[in-house]
Amino acid sequence: MDSGIEIVSAGLPHKVSCIRWVPEQLDAPNTFITSSWDCAQNSVTLWSQFHNVYGENDQKAFPEALAVKYIPGDIVQFEFIDEKTIACVTSEGALNVLAIATDMIEEKFSIPDLHQFDGFKAACTGVSVYDRDVATIGEDGCLKIVSMTVGEVLRTIKDKNTCSLCCISFVNPDTVLVSSRCGNIDCYDIRTDSDEPVLTLSTLSKSEDEDGLTDTTCISYQPVQNQIVFAGLEDGSIMGWDLRKPDIFSTHLKPHESSVNAIAFRRDDPKRMFSGTESGEVFQWLLRSEYSLVGDYFDQLVRSYGPVIENYSAINSIDVNESHMICSGDDAFVHVFEIQEE
Repeated sequence: MDSGIEIVSAGLPHKVSCIRWVPEQLDAPNTFITSSWDCAQNSVTLWSQFHNVYGENDQKAFPEALAVKYIPGDIVQFEFIDEKTIACVTSEGALNVLAIATDMIEEKFSIPDLHQFDGFKAACTGVSVYDRDVATIGEDGCLKIVSMTVGEVLRTIKDKNTCSLCCISFVNPDTVLVSSRCGNIDCYDIRTDSDEPVLTLSTLSKSEDEDGLTDTTCISYQPVQNQIVFAGLEDGSIMGWDLRKPDIFSTHLKPHESSVNAIAFRRDDPKRMFSGTESGEVFQWLLRSEYSLVGDYFDQLVRSYGPVIENYSAINSIDVNESHMICSGDDAFVHVFEIQEE
């Protein structure tokens, strides 16, 4: 790589479906959590940080597993509810809520068969959290809103086309974005009783060389401006919208040649965006702070640092804290680098 960024990598014992930094409030600094898939026994694992991330000389250092919780099925994704609790969903159609301590992971409760199709288990395909509510989606075409306060399903919304749902983002207390295998991204107001979306974001390409809708593979939003939404697409494109002006989307940026599996932002600096792909690339982007919401958002991307990582296996998940990016995927490695200030 010629990006000039020092990347530290270490092997893990499993393919990784999701990776997240642990919030510092847990009093376990520089730790992270992974979930596995495609193993005989899949697990959520709490890891210590490997030491050479901060400049030590041991290039063979590996993270230490501090706690492990085995869960049936592939673990599709997890998200933090608060600094000591995560919600994870599985290919068995279950939602598992886990308590995280410095040396222990315990189940608080679970909802088995949350997603079903004609009485049979349907895989959960995504999870997103806002405050004390958890939103899940599944191959049954359903969006479920679960209250962590009472541990019950508050709302079920059925996709009108009965398509498998593939990605989700809980943007604010009332708004959930969901994409199906039919293409577009639907925006639901969960305060209403209607199963109809209040608006739909089109993934139709503006390019003369391409036509038709492109499947959405991930959805994210800027940490301090959650009305600014980004989606990674199966064809390697990234699109962006302002939910206040949903009919206007960005220039069709296509930085990747394969599916965009993850988009993440630095928590305290939304100008820094990262994208990871099915072919193993990770790009770092720097966005202007003085952009205008009137014009094409992506026309004002000023620099790409990509690819900062080039692998031959899928990058499935990225997380970014105040100083470091972490990512992992099907290569069963964790990759970390320190974000350089401009």
